[in-house]
Order: sequence, then structure tokens, then C-alpha cells
Amino acid sequence: MMMCTQKQELLRDVGCLRAKSPTLGIVVLRMDGLVSPAHSGFLMLAGADICLDQRAQSMEILASIQALRRRDLALKAKYLEARDRGVSPAPAETNTGLIRLSPGPVHGWTLLEDGWRLVTPGCHAVALTGAERRVLRVLLAASPNPVTREKLFSDNEGDQPTSRYIDVVVSRLKRKVALHGERLPIRSVWGVGYVFSCG
Repeated sequence: MMMCTQKQELLRDVGCLRAKSPTLGIVVLRMDGLVSPAHSGFLMLAGADICLDQRAQSMEILASIQALRRRDLALKAKYLEARDRGVSPAPAETNTGLIRLSPGPVHGWTLLEDGWRLVTPGCHAVALTGAERRVLRVLLAASPNPVTREKLFSDNEGDQPTSRYIDVVVSRLKRKVALHGERLPIRSVWGVGYVFSCG
């Protein structure tokens, strides 16, 4: 994907692009001047993976794009392998860089990276907030059985959120998945709570 933007809007545009596509590889190539280390740092904090300027040679640009593509393919291969295995590997230390499943896949829906990323049957990766992670972990572990709203709250939360809060979290999750053209199979069960069911 190539995008042309004005210099003054570059930080904003990179940030918006990263927010819409958390797994997208973003290379910033400034042809109107030099990128200072400080500006490069701001661009990377906004979401860029690589920042180059007019001093970059064509081989460096191509190699940067190829490196991002390699990373993307390796990540997708790990997601597919984990989904096809259908089992949760033993927990690994977070500093090893290993991707972990939690819990096992349900009809192609998988939680990876200790539950912080949802992978859809179409292999789209969706970054999760703490509340979204909690709700999905509980629902996937109980699937296809319904879960009460109370069980979707965190056990160690001092102030229990309202049941409307869970509705908002589920609605937000559905919107995130819908951005990738897929439907998250979470349904409300009247008088009980929610169920994760593809049936």
C-alpha cells in the first residue's frame, strides 16, 4: 500500500493508519528533505515500522519492504499453524517472544499472545483491550455454553462494572471484527448473559 500525504499531516496519518490496521507494515519515505532522529522517533511512536528519507538508496527501500513482508508472512504462518494444531501449547515466558494460545481455537477463532490478540477464521489479527481479552477468554473457554454477565467481570476488580459495561465491550469487539469483513459469533442469551457459538 502506498499513501501520499502532506508533511504537516504525516504524524496524524501514520497514527490513523496504524489504529485501523495494527498488523500492517508501514514504511515512511520522505522525499522532501531529511528525517531527523527526533522526527523519525515520533513517526515510529505514531506507528511507522521504518523511516527513510531522500538519502535512502533503492536497494535499502526494497530490502526494508522485503523485511516487513517476511515478518508478516512468518506471523501469519504461526497463526495458521496454531489454528490448525487446535491445541494450546504449554505456557511460555513472555520475554521469550513466543506466541501463546489461550484458550484453544473454537471454530477457527483463536486467542494468541497470551490472549491479547484475536485471530479470526479469515486470519485477521485483532488487538484487544484488557476488558475485551477477559470477555473473550471466558466465552471461548465456556463455548458453546452460555456465560452469565457476572462471570464476564474480572474477579479481582474492586468495583463491579454495570451489566451495560459488558454490552459495550461486546459491541466494541463486534465492530472491530466487522472492520475485517467478518462476524464475531457472540450472541446474547436472554436472562443469562452471552454465548460464543458458531452454530
